[in-house]
Amino acid sequence: MKTIAKYKIKWQTGLPYLFIILLSLIVMVPQWHAQAAFIGLDSVFHMNRFYDTMMQIKTGHYSYFQSFFGFGQSGRIVNAVYGPLFAYLNGAILLIVHNWVNYQLISTYLLFIIAGFLMYRLLIKNHVQMVWSIVMAVCYMFSTPILYWINGQQFTAWGAAFVPLLMLSGTEMMRNGRIAWIKLALSMTLVLQIHNVTSAICALALVPFFVTGWLKSDQRKQMGLALLKAIGLTLILSANVWGGMLELFSSNHLLPVVPDLHLAADSLYFIHGDTKLSYTAAILFGIAFLYLVIRWRQISIDTKVIILDGAVFLWISSHFFPWALLSKLVPAVDSVIQNPIRFLVIPYALLYLALGIMLSDQTIKWGRLVSGIVVCLVALLLVYKDVRHVQAKVRHFRGEQVVISNRFSTIRTKNPDILRSALRSNNLRAFLRLDSKATPDYMPTTKKISVYQYAKFKPYTRYRKQIIEPNLNAHREVKNGVMSVNWVNNSSKTTTKQLPVVKYGHSIVTLNGKQVKNVKISSIGALIVKLQPGYNHLTIRYQSAGWFKALIWLSIASWIILIGYGGIRIFRRKA
Repeated sequence: MKTIAKYKIKWQTGLPYLFIILLSLIVMVPQWHAQAAFIGLDSVFHMNRFYDTMMQIKTGHYSYFQSFFGFGQSGRIVNAVYGPLFAYLNGAILLIVHNWVNYQLISTYLLFIIAGFLMYRLLIKNHVQMVWSIVMAVCYMFSTPILYWINGQQFTAWGAAFVPLLMLSGTEMMRNGRIAWIKLALSMTLVLQIHNVTSAICALALVPFFVTGWLKSDQRKQMGLALLKAIGLTLILSANVWGGMLELFSSNHLLPVVPDLHLAADSLYFIHGDTKLSYTAAILFGIAFLYLVIRWRQISIDTKVIILDGAVFLWISSHFFPWALLSKLVPAVDSVIQNPIRFLVIPYALLYLALGIMLSDQTIKWGRLVSGIVVCLVALLLVYKDVRHVQAKVRHFRGEQVVISNRFSTIRTKNPDILRSALRSNNLRAFLRLDSKATPDYMPTTKKISVYQYAKFKPYTRYRKQIIEPNLNAHREVKNGVMSVNWVNNSSKTTTKQLPVVKYGHSIVTLNGKQVKNVKISSIGALIVKLQPGYNHLTIRYQSAGWFKALIWLSIASWIILIGYGGIRIFRRKA
């Protein structure tokens, strides 16, 4: 009987996860049936990233820094400073699924499942009843930050999917007065390998949880030491991320991500403005705030911190926050933050958690009943809206303009059937040849470009003219982290030519068998070389600093030790 009861509990425990899996599948049916891919604002940028890592895995010829397969084989650096390990994971998925339609279907499906699973875990671990944990997990799965991926493959969505994992570490340290430092380090490292900005935002959101837990703890010294251990382990495990950025920024003038000089204007507006909070989120956030105000004396300090933490980050994302003043004091904020809306990932996770806690509060009767009905209706509405949203995207895909967002794009055909065929083709490069997008982030420049000089510098125009438009009639080969470019100079004289190949501070260039010293580059890093008459052979590779290589080996060794330690613990539990 005990065995039967044990399996019954396991089956009941697994039901919520099964529900999330099935619901995610239902929502994806319209896109799957239409075999559609939605090409939005950031789609082409990330498609090039993942195509590059896919080809590295496929050929076995790896180049951690320069992209010798994606981005028109220009050799620009992106993945090393933008979720490197997650880029390789996506490359592996792309290699398995063969085309862009399948990749979008699988990646979106996984995104919904991960967001739902982790939000459910956050809720259930904070003693929210199972039924309300499921409902709030569904609300989170189809919230605005997660839907950024469907709308335009914006990577904030992947960061948002993993936010509940870090918030779980935060609520546990607050409640228990101690830190599971290995768990915290692994969670932070995971988010760092996906989306740098989200990890920084989450680190800020964890501060109130740590302070509250530390004040409540009778082992403050141990808690402080555990935090230092977590920070140290995170630095070691994520050495490829911060080490790669240090390697590049210390040896180059790199273009920043496009700055937003109007952060205040582009922040969240609650009543008017271009960017408004969705009415579904406004309803749910409003109920959470009412719970805080009405039940202030009855609710625990932990619940107060959860709601107030979410409220602070809602304020930070809004136009009520002094963004104009902060931009004047710290100009770098304009390119690091880009958009205050990014801070919304915290309110969605924490205020939905607070709502789950309220709905599980047995001391509330009529208020809980009314709120529960409203929340269930909102959850149903969100699912319905998402299905309708996917259907609208499908209609757009079937129309005359397959590419939803063509800003800064060079599209080489007006025939929508050709674009649709390329997205469904197993030749992954076919679509990337038809749609090239000028995204100049992290391109090397001859001088430092400040956020105030960015617009005047016109990096998008320069990238299009110097990297996308030039038609270099040359054969490229990639082997062992080296790209070879072979072509014939038909002129009878030595000529100077600018190539659509990017050179960084630690790139090693050889031309016709001789290493080129003092390589000339254009305003955004395009190689300028002297070509001899007839056949020319150029190679380029990236030689990272010795200290970076040492960091990578330290990180790899730490991962091996940690995995081994985890394996031993699992084995001992089962023994």
